[in-house]
Amino acid sequence: MQMENMLLKVYSLMVLMLDLLTLLFGIIISIIVAFYRTLRPPAMKSLHGEVAVVIGAGRGVGREIAFQLCLLGVKVACIDKNDKMCKATVQQASRDSAVIKPYICDITDKKQLLESILPGMQRLGRGHIVALSSVAGFSGAASRSARVPFSTAQFAIQGFTESLQAELRQSNSNIIITLVHIYPFIIDSETANDIRLRIPSYFGTMPASEAARKILDGVRRNYAEFSIPGYLLYLGHVLRYQ
Repeated sequence: MQMENMLLKVYSLMVLMLDLLTLLFGIIISIIVAFYRTLRPPAMKSLHGEVAVVIGAGRGVGREIAFQLCLLGVKVACIDKNDKMCKATVQQASRDSAVIKPYICDITDKKQLLESILPGMQRLGRGHIVALSSVAGFSGAASRSARVPFSTAQFAIQGFTESLQAELRQSNSNIIITLVHIYPFIIDSETANDIRLRIPSYFGTMPASEAARKILDGVRRNYAEFSIPGYLLYLGHVLRYQ
């Protein structure tokens, strides 16, 4: 009996060491890949003359994405449930002679919206769909009961985009799917009072305009998946499977 207990402890220790080595190896590989992607990023494609639909364009990152798309020569349709904010975005962007229009509606079924847009892209033979998720899509949050449905929704975005990527890949489609993980360090003047960071200086914060620029840079490089900040994507994947 003592021999069996000792063997069990040795086995458990070996499994623990193997898990630690796997984690360490994954972290090292993630750092190498992140550095390589930083030093040798793909060239950015031009978006001039394209048409973009921005959901949640009334404030924050969505509004900044709409602004920057206009500067890139993109025709933008702004969708938001807040009439005042959506029209304010359009009015401000229109000062630079941008082609931008507001559409006031509450998008509650994003899957249905996607299904209405995807056929048009398939007829054109090209397109680019960008989905934004949070860090909650990597690991569940159990500290507050209210975060359970939120984490579930973020995991759903992760699974939906990965499934759609696989489906389009099998059909040799030219439609590109990009998943962007937004970590909770992006603060603008409107959301600063809504967000409380326990360690605000640990990772630092990022203005919404800078986050939008990084998102569009990743989209223009046709990345299938990336994060804001970029260096946390690979670490997030490593921790996801531990």
